[in-house]
Amino acid sequence: METETLQTILNEFEIKGHFSIAQAKDFTEKCLQKKDEHDGSDDDSGSSQLSKDNAYKLVKQVLSNPTDGTPGDYHDYAVVFADVDDFTYACEVLLLGLKKYSTHIDLLSDFLLYATKSSRNEHYELCEEKYEQLKARRIIWNWRAYDFSFEYLLDKMNYGRCDIEKLKAECLDLTREFQTYIPDNELGYIDEAIIFSTFREYDKEKSTLEKAYNKKNIPVVRVGITLARIYLKEGKPDMAMECLLSVIKNIPRVVTIISPERAWLLLIISKIAKLLNSATLYFNDRQKVDTPLVKEIVNDWNKIKSISNANAQIYKDVKGLVEFIKAINDYKSNDDEEL
Repeated sequence: METETLQTILNEFEIKGHFSIAQAKDFTEKCLQKKDEHDGSDDDSGSSQLSKDNAYKLVKQVLSNPTDGTPGDYHDYAVVFADVDDFTYACEVLLLGLKKYSTHIDLLSDFLLYATKSSRNEHYELCEEKYEQLKARRIIWNWRAYDFSFEYLLDKMNYGRCDIEKLKAECLDLTREFQTYIPDNELGYIDEAIIFSTFREYDKEKSTLEKAYNKKNIPVVRVGITLARIYLKEGKPDMAMECLLSVIKNIPRVVTIISPERAWLLLIISKIAKLLNSATLYFNDRQKVDTPLVKEIVNDWNKIKSISNANAQIYKDVKGLVEFIKAINDYKSNDDEEL
């Protein structure tokens, strides 16, 4: 199949008189992919057309000419830039979409999130106006509107443009409304916990997370991860393990940015914490070592390490802990792989 090029898109524009946002999105996505994410063939024909430079040449043309697309098309096009941390062009694409769909919930919500990370101050200066437009349609808010509005309000604290107590109250009102109207989404509880953590109300942070964790209708992933970390800090590895097993079970049920391997790595840390809770026994009475748990930890590690990011800090931490556990327990196994 012939590779679509920047020139073919420009030629189509000359004929039609407008750009297709869906087409621009697809082309840009290919251009901004890493080289090793392409098909891997040695045939380089067309690859020069899928360059980062061409992606930006195209977006500059798109932004200054008539376009055609649905709100979802503009959202998706903006996300392509956000995924490579270019929040400036993500905002520009959203503003283009908002010229047509000025009150669209997702486009306004996206803008609030990306504008706080844009390199252009004028984007942030538009946030209050966009937030007011979004609030006018609060009756039909979705999870994105609630969560991204929360992120924007929280960011105002860093800009020093608010009364801090009023901001706290507004954020809490927003999170509780989120929980009421979208009761099966854990983000409303995560956001509430973030507010309490920000203001050092750690008991309330924990109780908020536990409230969500104990609800039957919420498939918890982020809640379980965060709660597990708290339990680990408190020296309660069994409770952390229980949370993480729930997380792993729930991951297929939700659309999430939490990767399964992250949950598994935290589960290994929890098991190691449980093992080390009785560390004095290892040195005073070798017979009391929990050999089955040591074997379980090593087996878990051998299964998960091949699909984990070896450059991530959590990977390095777990690797070091597993090596330590094996060393102090003189663990040997014929089928144990090299760490």
